[in-house]
Parts: sequence; structure tokens; C-alpha cells
Amino acid sequence: MDPNLPFESEITLAQRVHIANKKIKSLLNSTYTSLAIGIILFIVVLAISIPSIQFIENLGTYENRLSSPNGPACNIEDYSDPNNIPARIMLMEGELGAEKAGLKDGDIITKIKELQIKNTQDILTWPSKFPEIKPGDIVEVTVIREGQELVFNVQTTASVEDPTKPLLGILTFDESSCIAYFVLNEGKEFSEDSLRLVLSELWSVVSVTIVLGAILILAFFVWMPQIRNLNKEMREWEGQYLDESYLLTFETSVPTGSTDGEKIFNMAQDALPELKKNYIERQKWTGKVKGKDKYEFDCFQITPEKKSRVFIAKHFGDTTIDAEKLKELCKAVEESMKLDSLNKKFKGLKEMEILRVSCFGRKYDPKFFVEKTRDEILDKLDKDFFLDLINEKEEGYTVLSVEY
Repeated sequence: MDPNLPFESEITLAQRVHIANKKIKSLLNSTYTSLAIGIILFIVVLAISIPSIQFIENLGTYENRLSSPNGPACNIEDYSDPNNIPARIMLMEGELGAEKAGLKDGDIITKIKELQIKNTQDILTWPSKFPEIKPGDIVEVTVIREGQELVFNVQTTASVEDPTKPLLGILTFDESSCIAYFVLNEGKEFSEDSLRLVLSELWSVVSVTIVLGAILILAFFVWMPQIRNLNKEMREWEGQYLDESYLLTFETSVPTGSTDGEKIFNMAQDALPELKKNYIERQKWTGKVKGKDKYEFDCFQITPEKKSRVFIAKHFGDTTIDAEKLKELCKAVEESMKLDSLNKKFKGLKEMEILRVSCFGRKYDPKFFVEKTRDEILDKLDKDFFLDLINEKEEGYTVLSVEY
């Protein structure tokens, strides 16, 4: 801590904000430095990768070719209709006639004897076009491979399902064989030196990217704890400000309203900044809220946020408030968080958390006016929310206990 600053207990909210501002500026300066490094590395990556891409593009281009890079050019849209998909084959297992004759996976059959094969469907139906051909007969098959037309004599075999049906020993692909391949430009050669150059450029890009990633990861681990701690401090200061504002408003304002519940409701909107900032217009009190157990709350105020926050208040009137009454109140608050126990108008809420619970009354057990005894009673309640004790007098409210 800066020795020129006052002790922490004497630091005002304004001074704390000033300290936080100095910390934020320091973090921002570091962030700007990291950003500058990131921009430089990004420029280096571009300087390496763009020439590499241009070098590769100078060697060739991607083109749609039929079945192989050396196949004829094709238009993929022409093969959107299954009837136009060429009969590209895959050999069946078992060293059948097609494999023995020399056919290979990826060959495109264009003719069986004099029958033109235009698509995969023609492959499936060819035996019916030649009823005279029996298993074991030789069939002339024309294919396109690597852009060249080849002719093979294939000896047929019998089908397992139907021994009278001749098979070539092939399967067909249903998908289009019009595929984008990287095709070298005429006169260009993708030599070993060219490959080595491209790989060297790409490895440079990878190396720079790894360095950039390592710097960003290091910055994350260095600065995130500082940012997290600063955010924690800011939240604590904000909470302290809200609580002090809450306490000050209750101590200095005169409640307005025709009933105890309406007074509490109006006062809550003045005292709790969370309620004020979430409502454009001042809300009107609509009466007490009852749960299924008939327990009544004089005020059940909800902030319209993603996770709805609830302020609950109970006024005991002239009934003496003792430890048992507070236990009863805490139990009722816990039950109120079960949505099915609330009024219908609150059933649309999916998730709620308690913002604050306030207990109002005109008569308290004398033990609550002894600070140590009051603290012991509140500690035994074992609650998960802030519980304030507000004493109502003729001149207004006074606070017996408020939790920060």
C-alpha cells in the first residue's frame, strides 16, 4: 500500500476509486503493449503466409476433374442428378473377374460390350440387357482411368444370391466423382525444392503462431489474477456503498403510506439502489403476499434481472419480536423461494436469490438492544441471506442491526 495514503480504515470510497483507477491504467498499459506485440506478430504472419499462398497459386489451381487430377474437366452441377453420376467403381473382395482383369478402384465404366454405361443404375441393370451371358463368360469392359480410355476382358462369376446371374466383381459409388483437385499449370513442376520451400514457409507461420499463442497465454495468467482481484475489490466497495446508502436512507427518511406494508414498500424503493435502478417508474404496493402456509409478507419486491433478486420485508406491528419470531420469519423466507408457494404473479420466475430480508416492528425483546446478545441470536439462525432488524418509532425508522 502507498505510504502516502491514509490507513485502509480511513480510506473513503472516492480514494478507493482513485486507487482502482491507477491500477486499471497500469493494467491497460500492459494490455496495450501486448496488443502492439500481437499486431506485429500478425503482420509477420501475413508477410510469410501471403507469399507462400501466392507461390502455391502460381504452380497451379484447383479444378473440378472427373475421378482423378488427370481426368477430364467437369462441372459439379451437372452431377446433381443421380442419373448423371458416372459409374465409378470399387472392386469387390475375393479376387473376382474385374480385379483379375486389371480394373482398379476409382475407374469409371463407360461401356459393357456395346451397352453405354451413363450412370450407376446402368451398372446394376446390365445383366438384364444381355440374357445370353452366363457366369464364366468373358465380357469386354471399357473404363476411363486418369483421363485415358482402357478396355479390359473380364471373366464373369456367379452371384451368391442367384447362381444364374453373372457378376463382374465390382461395386459402385453413389456420390459424384466430379471432385476439386489441385492441378499444376502447364509447364510447371512441383519439385522437391518447391515442396521444401513451401513447407519451410508454412513452418514459419506455425512457429510465429505458437509464439503468439504462448505470449497470449502468459499474459492471461499474469493479468487475469490482477483483474479478478480488482473486480473483487470493486464489488466489495460497491456493496459497502449500497449498504451505507441503505442504512442512511432508513435512518433519515420518514416513511409514507397508509399501512405498515405500504410504508415498507415505499421505503424499500428509496433505500435499496438495486430496486431504484431496475424500475423506470415507482412501483405501487398491491397488498401483502401469502404463501401456501398462510404466512404473510408485507413486502415482496423483485428486481427484473436475469437472476431475479428479491427483497422481502415483514412487519410484526406491536407483537414482541424475539428469537422464535425470527426463526419463524427465516423459515418462511426459505419456503418462499420454492416458486409453487408464491402468488401466481411470481410464477414466471425461473431462478431467484435473496437480496435482503428486513424485519420491522414496534416492540423488540430487550435482548436485541444488547449488541453481543443480539449478535449471538442472529448467528444461531443459520441463514443464507442478510437479515436487518428495523425498529419503528413515531419519528421514523431506526436500525438495530444491518448486515454488510
